[in-house]
Amino acid sequence: DAVVSSFALHHLYKEEKEFLFRYIHSILKPHGWFVGCDIFKASHAILEARFRRLHFQGIQERTRNFKHQEKSLDQISSELSDKEKKDGDHLLFLTDDLQIITEAGFRSAECFWKEYREAVYGGRRGAERSELLGVRLGEPSRVQGPEPVQHLRGATERVLHRVLLVQQHAH
Repeated sequence: DAVVSSFALHHLYKEEKEFLFRYIHSILKPHGWFVGCDIFKASHAILEARFRRLHFQGIQERTRNFKHQEKSLDQISSELSDKEKKDGDHLLFLTDDLQIITEAGFRSAECFWKEYREAVYGGRRGAERSELLGVRLGEPSRVQGPEPVQHLRGATERVLHRVLLVQQHAH
């Protein structure tokens, strides 16, 4: 059992991520995994500036080689800044996401790979206490109350909808 996300959750506010990870934890079977790949803020302003510059230089080189266009680093920076605002990016530190995952109940929250501002991270849902004791008491707890989607704004609805589709397809 797994939930996988790729370059989607950085559009959510911290509070939305907290809700989403609690929900994901509630629908995963014991020992199920959440694995995500996303972008994050660097842990220090100097590193953030360096990583962004390397990113801009990579875009500049690809634009030159594949589109045969020349763009200045300032132009690329401006375009990306506008795109991030338009897309509603809300980058957190990787350590923030790992803490959110842990507080949602996941065990073994870890970063599996990181390069500059991108990382693959996740956590594993532990066994239910009854399973640890060798007793099966039924299904793991689920989020109760109205459909969770009603409490979320647009970006979260799209992410959660994908999670629900994956869950339905798996059963």
